[in-house]
Amino acid sequence: MSTPSEERPLSYPALLSVLKKMNYDKRSEIAVVSPEICKIHKRIGYSLKSLSFIQEHGKVDENGIPEEVGTGEVHVESIKYRFEHNPETNKVEVECSLTPEKKLLVEDISIARRYFHHFLTTSKQPVQQLFLTECDRPFRNMIGLQNTRIKWNLSGAREFPLFQDFPENHIFEKLELSGYGTLLLTEKQVKNCKHLVLRKEEIYSEYVIGNEERTIRNHYCTLNNSILELYLGLNHMESFLLLCEHILVDTFQIGSSFTAFFKKTGYLKNYVWNSLLERFDRAVEGVLKQGECVVLRMENDHIIAVFTNYYGNDDMYRESYTVVKLKRNLEYEPELSRES
Repeated sequence: MSTPSEERPLSYPALLSVLKKMNYDKRSEIAVVSPEICKIHKRIGYSLKSLSFIQEHGKVDENGIPEEVGTGEVHVESIKYRFEHNPETNKVEVECSLTPEKKLLVEDISIARRYFHHFLTTSKQPVQQLFLTECDRPFRNMIGLQNTRIKWNLSGAREFPLFQDFPENHIFEKLELSGYGTLLLTEKQVKNCKHLVLRKEEIYSEYVIGNEERTIRNHYCTLNNSILELYLGLNHMESFLLLCEHILVDTFQIGSSFTAFFKKTGYLKNYVWNSLLERFDRAVEGVLKQGECVVLRMENDHIIAVFTNYYGNDDMYRESYTVVKLKRNLEYEPELSRES
């Protein structure tokens, strides 16, 4: 007869119930050291919280087709798979962070992408957070993709249709893109995305007057996603004023914001404030809970205002200005310097 202090092993149903509730990576860690857990782990399904695919762009041939790249990484939650291609043998070495002493050597140069596809398609529910760094057509030859959230750092303009492997009518809940080419902004899946985040914070000083504003007007001011967040490096105040005009469109939901990064000067804030007050008839200086601002519009349910250093990321080289659509909170009414 067992004593109260004795530890009793879990019954199979209880063990099964516990494992089903665990994250995939934690389950895998236990499965490595327990043959019994390993058997159950392989039998039951899983839904991944996060999946990452990191792979440099391949060289593009005369037809615009990038070559296959064998080296890369696939992160399955906290588990890391590393793929190292040897161009002399044309073989790829595969290493898993759970068992680094066991290395696999394969002749398939596309093995990294195949691992990515495996975890993407075997997750019972669409992966909650999907992260991509560079990669050339990571979804190629896949059918029936259901993923609705992707964060993708392109690290350069790849001008082929980025989402060609998704149906044209596919609706993303959220896309966060950086290092992209402006042609990307014409793709239907980007325009139809519910929450679009675009990051291009580098300030390109080679822009001459007219070119930058034309890019803002022809590409960014054509976007009407429900929630739109822009983080752009700019040279000219007219570009930011165009964005301020665009956010006044009624289709944007609360939470939309456009942030412009400028090279730091000693007088820019006054110039921005004066430009806003001159450009917008209803503009008025004020103070909100978030700090000093210029209020462009105040309605019963929302406020649209411009702040400096809204996200607290300014440094000695650059300063930022953000126009944002906020929910109006009657408990924190803005202090205005004059009637709007």
